[in-house]
Amino acid sequence: MVSKGTWRFLRYGVPMLLFVFAGSYGLSEFTDIRVKKREQKTRMLKNEELLPYLQKKQETLESMHESLSSKIGEWNGDQIRGPRPWEPETMKLKSEK
Repeated sequence: MVSKGTWRFLRYGVPMLLFVFAGSYGLSEFTDIRVKKREQKTRMLKNEELLPYLQKKQETLESMHESLSSKIGEWNGDQIRGPRPWEPETMKLKSEK
């Protein structure tokens, strides 16, 4: 005859131990798959594959600033106050333009 303590261990303890060890094994397999996929994504490039990236023109900040400023053009920086509905004189200026 099985004692009450043994029956309790078989009923609650064994499933708990199986759950803990199976979970540990499952998580280790999952992390292995994750690491392998990440390694495939970030693999090292060979020298032949790197050449197109290395041969690109290295731009300096000054050259980038010049190209952007030529695209934008000259801006005088005048700040003009917009019309306010509670100030009638500014609304007149808006209607004149």
